[in-house]
Amino acid sequence: MSHGERPRRHFTYEAQAEFLTEAFKRARAGRSDGVQHFIFSDESPEAGGQGSAPSPLAYLTAALGL
Repeated sequence: MSHGERPRRHFTYEAQAEFLTEAFKRARAGRSDGVQHFIFSDESPEAGGQGSAPSPLAYLTAALGL
């Protein structure tokens, strides 16, 4: 390893998603080392949801910016 180069880190991400209603969904996403998060999504009222959480497309758009 050359000066200033960081060692490589290896990890695995996993996700499981479930429909709570037709438009409201919950996903559990996390790393193999046990760090886990719950993410909720909902569609807009125009798409059959209640707009209570970001849509899946909103999460994708945000992820591309991060």
